[in-house]
Amino acid sequence: MSDKRHFLKFDKPVACFDLETTGADIAKDRIVSIAVSFLYPDGRREDKDTLVNPGCKIPAEATDVHHISDEDVKDAPFFLNMAKSLHTQILEMDLAGFNIKGFDIPLLAEEFSRVGLEFPRKGVRVYDALGIFMNMERRRLQDA
Repeated sequence: MSDKRHFLKFDKPVACFDLETTGADIAKDRIVSIAVSFLYPDGRREDKDTLVNPGCKIPAEATDVHHISDEDVKDAPFFLNMAKSLHTQILEMDLAGFNIKGFDIPLLAEEFSRVGLEFPRKGVRVYDALGIFMNMERRRLQDA
């Protein structure tokens, strides 16, 4: 059996990202970690993983999920201090991740909005692995 690898071809950079947060409420919860892989059409890849001080206590239930505690983020920058740089870097990129349409993009947009930045821009392409999976592995009654 030959090793055939399939690579996503794209014409502009893609920011693949995942957020860890204080909870699942997009309107009130805050980011505690941002992991981003920047993928470029020429094959380059740049990875960043940054802890974020949410400015509030991290509930034990959230720490149980992502293993990030108040102690871990006490010296981390607040989102406000990194927002402009992150916004500038990803604003012109397409976006990818798992369930980013349902959670990560709305929560990140809320965080950017709190500091006066609009996100995402109109026309950005979004590659959501959950949506792709659900389309390929349907979970409808007739499929059962």
